[in-house]
Amino acid sequence: MNKSNLDTAEAYYSALMSGDYEKMGVYLHKDVKYSDPRWPLTGKDRVWPIAKSFSDAVSELKTVGKFSTNDQVMLVQDVIFHGSEKPLRTAVLMTFDEKLIKEIGLISDISQHMDVCKQIFSYQPQP
Repeated sequence: MNKSNLDTAEAYYSALMSGDYEKMGVYLHKDVKYSDPRWPLTGKDRVWPIAKSFSDAVSELKTVGKFSTNDQVMLVQDVIFHGSEKPLRTAVLMTFDEKLIKEIGLISDISQHMDVCKQIFSYQPQP
């Protein structure tokens, strides 16, 4: 297990949950790519503001599974948004380059939380 990348991933989410936006940014590569089926983003200048919005929207984030190999970390998390009691199960595959988060791939079914997701992302989803 590549402890260094796993430590970085966990530190990133710890900063996210504590609202430490500056620290969150330290872990992101300048060319970071965020991907999910609706809101793909590339570049720290586009990903970081969305991460801040996500941080503001989340009341609880619990990691229920994790593993790391080579340059990737997989986290399975339960996310609870403010004003909701229903958790959103997500899987996040993170790829690292030079010990920084180079790619964040989100796998989840956000259909029951679309109202919150539209608030997090400042633009309309792609068709």
